[in-house]
Amino acid sequence: MKITCKVIEDLLPLYHDGVCSEDSRVLVEEHLKSCKKCGTIKTELDAEPEQEIREDVKAIRRIRKNIRKKVVCSVALGIALCLLLAAGWAVASYVNWQQERQDVLRFTEGKEENKPFRHIWAGGIWDGRDEYFQWSDSTGTYRFKVVIPDPFRGDCEVIATPCDDSPMHENTMIPWVWLEVEHDRTEGTYYRIGVFKPAFGVATEFVVDGELRLLEENEGHRIMLETHMEWIEPLVKAVEAEWPFLAE
Repeated sequence: MKITCKVIEDLLPLYHDGVCSEDSRVLVEEHLKSCKKCGTIKTELDAEPEQEIREDVKAIRRIRKNIRKKVVCSVALGIALCLLLAAGWAVASYVNWQQERQDVLRFTEGKEENKPFRHIWAGGIWDGRDEYFQWSDSTGTYRFKVVIPDPFRGDCEVIATPCDDSPMHENTMIPWVWLEVEHDRTEGTYYRIGVFKPAFGVATEFVVDGELRLLEENEGHRIMLETHMEWIEPLVKAVEAEWPFLAE
């Protein structure tokens, strides 16, 4: 019996997928040797997977391209946000610094700014970029120092110490006491007291209010405050005499 093209066309998909029987495979191959029409159909079937693969590759490339675009956009957005936050921080810092600077300038009224120079004192370094004021009281006992750094190099400093020729510097058994003013128009005035014992090489700091009461209860600081009150109290009085508005 002659096998028609219709039968072979029905078998070609099975033949193409390799799932037909051995007899069917032999039958199809024998028919393809003499039938150009069925041969063309087989060629088209063989080409279909390659076309599908090409389409899949294009689809994958499109997906990767979209992913890259999204990644680039996300990175660009992240950088833009970081720059925006940095700019906001810089502006806020500058505004806060201007307010702090105006507050601290009250401590320098009537005083002339020192000539710019690099100065190392009490563990800090100040140079010509800072607004720097230093003077002594009328008795030459205490020295006052006001430092206003640029907006991004630190906090303003208002400090009082004994002068260099004070007995505190001459006798190593006498502690060296310094005071940093922390003044806020809404919260009031606080003093950060530092006590250094040259004989032992030990320094201690604690914070008190205008009435010399510790802000944080600490037995060691309480003892330190009471023990060195004879040096701390005159320093506080000198500060309040120099800047009467601290008591406002």
